[in-house]
Amino acid sequence: MVGSTMSALVGLSGQGATIFCIFFVSALMIFFPTMGGMRGAGMVQIAKIIVLLGTLLAIVIMLLNRFHWDGHALVSAAEHGSGAGAAFLHPGSAVSASRWDLPALHLTVLMAAMGLPSLVIRLNTARDARSARGSMRWAVGLTAGCTVLIVIAGVGVAASSRRQASGLRRPRWASSARKRT
Repeated sequence: MVGSTMSALVGLSGQGATIFCIFFVSALMIFFPTMGGMRGAGMVQIAKIIVLLGTLLAIVIMLLNRFHWDGHALVSAAEHGSGAGAAFLHPGSAVSASRWDLPALHLTVLMAAMGLPSLVIRLNTARDARSARGSMRWAVGLTAGCTVLIVIAGVGVAASSRRQASGLRRPRWASSARKRT
């Protein structure tokens, strides 16, 4: 994914360009922490979070602009676009569409928890308790901001999809929620 994305951004095409981009990015990811130690690893993390948050922010701005900055219109379109109607906002409705949704959710939460040590390891580079608290404030704030942006982007994806119009099958949870109401 990294290779194809980078080769598309640079304007290269073909499998050779994708492989070259994968090796180039991998070499950078190894070079900076190797040469810079924890400071280099921190710089790589900072660069990655800037790209991630910048991309997410651009997506959310485009989505909100598409719906004239009206959150209610965005959620209404997501209800309609998902094919579930009002059941779209019911808790747990997204994990009952198939037998693989719940294990996938558990795996996602497990992988996210495994990724948290990269936040906590930043405490080892702090000079004192005050700077450690400052680092954690930044880490928690950026993580919370990223989570909010991901939720808005997810609702935007549901709003942009046309499950009923395209003839795709309705999810099982949507039809069962409709019978209950």
